[in-house]
Amino acid sequence: MPPLPRTVLVALFYAIEFTNLVNTSLCFSKSKFGDKDARTI
Repeated sequence: MPPLPRTVLVALFYAIEFTNLVNTSLCFSKSKFGDKDARTI
């Protein structure tokens, strides 16, 4: 079944891209608010 592996690869690719976007957004929010708040917590 050739279509199955392709769909799985596409799903994995989009999942990785989504996690990368979430990580970058979290890093940007941390840099905006400052590391002091993160260190105190």
